[in-house]
Amino acid sequence: MLYNEHKFWIEPESPYYCFRGRQKFDLALLYRPRIFVWAPDKLVDIFCQAPNCGRKLHSDGFNCDPIARRIVDIDRCYKCKKTINGHDSELMDSLPYHIQSIFLAILTHRGGISRQLADLLRPCFQNAMGPERLHDLLQELHHLRYSRLQLTYLTSIDHQQQHAPQLSFFGATGVNQSYPPFSNFDDPLEYAGYVPSATYLRMIYTAIMDQLQLFMDKEMMVLDGVVLKGDHTFKIIKHMAKVGGESTFYALYTVYHISPRYIRTISDANIDINQILSDIEDGRSITIAFDTEWNYNKVTKYIGKMAVIQIAYNDLLLILPILHYGVLPEKLIDLLKSNNVVKVGRNVGNDLAKINRDYQVDADRRHVVELGSFAKEQGAVHDSRTNLSNICAAVLGSPLYKGNNDRLSNWESPLLSPNQIYYAGLDAWVSLNVYNSLIERSKNLRKNNYISNNSIQPTTPTTISSLIYQDDNQGQEYLDSDSLLYDEDIFEEQPEKEVIEQNENYGITRILKDPFHLMAQLKIPKKHSL
Repeated sequence: MLYNEHKFWIEPESPYYCFRGRQKFDLALLYRPRIFVWAPDKLVDIFCQAPNCGRKLHSDGFNCDPIARRIVDIDRCYKCKKTINGHDSELMDSLPYHIQSIFLAILTHRGGISRQLADLLRPCFQNAMGPERLHDLLQELHHLRYSRLQLTYLTSIDHQQQHAPQLSFFGATGVNQSYPPFSNFDDPLEYAGYVPSATYLRMIYTAIMDQLQLFMDKEMMVLDGVVLKGDHTFKIIKHMAKVGGESTFYALYTVYHISPRYIRTISDANIDINQILSDIEDGRSITIAFDTEWNYNKVTKYIGKMAVIQIAYNDLLLILPILHYGVLPEKLIDLLKSNNVVKVGRNVGNDLAKINRDYQVDADRRHVVELGSFAKEQGAVHDSRTNLSNICAAVLGSPLYKGNNDRLSNWESPLLSPNQIYYAGLDAWVSLNVYNSLIERSKNLRKNNYISNNSIQPTTPTTISSLIYQDDNQGQEYLDSDSLLYDEDIFEEQPEKEVIEQNENYGITRILKDPFHLMAQLKIPKKHSL
């Protein structure tokens, strides 16, 4: 095979050797293009990405539609009916980078451009050479090559005619031999010249920049600020309707909105999750919100395999359709197993238990925060089984709308709908904000030496529970213990247990909440001099 010679290209003969020693000129030799042969299964072992398969891929020959893609072959898995192209994005993402870099083309539906031309797009567009001008440049270069080949062909004919008596170089032939005409530039059966349109170049450039956008944003976040500017707009206000001759608004400020990232490939998932893991390299702990989705049928009681994982961290909100990955991303497994990552969520322990069952991952279940129990400990709710919507209303001031249509939708769909993405992302994002708000509230209470009304109500002689004397360091004892997990759909409302127990062996104790509460206990006569 070509790879045994350490080559990827099949090069056509030089125009000089196309004519040397031949009685008749074969123009087909002159029209032959360079051919790049791409058979990644010959370079590295590749395994099928189809669900419940995972077997090694084997070559199934070259592609037939379109046949012009001669760098493409088809791979298939033994005993698996699914076949994929050698340039398939999921297959390419599964290859090591040094193998991916060998593939020297960017493909579209039935065509493509070389990496060399793709590398030229951005500097041209950045330097006032747009797609129209680049199209003109490519047209000039392509026709220049065509003209040079045609000139080579015509001069070779002239040379043969002039040296017909001494034919030691080109072989025996007659002086009156006829020669086929050189092909037209755009003849699809012979020379087959083609220059991509400006629209086509613009489309490819946009697709390339969409893939690079994430890396560009990360690079901008890493760089230090040299000149930072802020602005608010007054111009748009002039175009808005006025009330009584006065502008309703005087300035416009822009706020950003966190959008969930729907990550469809394993390589992209590893990149984003690695950004989270980079914050624990120094050994410190971080907190993420963790939620999952899977199919459930209330009638048949069918419970599907975990299909989607949602992760919220700082300004990052990831939606991972793990069921269609086939295997869990390597960085996701590291995140689940890490003792330095605290997972927060409603029924987060059950979610981790299910992912352990479905994907045989030994996820860490000790460093979790069950949001219902934590909200109760902080005095936000009275019942640890309170659902996320009511917890959100109690802590953030607004309930979380969760429609049953989205909740019971098909989470195993190959492509999630915008409503599903919004629904899934909202659960994780709200969980993180509720947790952060409870932590901030706890810090403020300790700072002001204030005891919440919902924590203890000493209206009768009581024994102070030992819980009062525990270290209230963001619930560290809670983090180190196994959380009690409940399913809000299974358990019915039950009365709460009293935290403070009666005991006649202890003296009367009353907690004074603050100095103002103390002053309220002092009865001052109305005729007092004060």
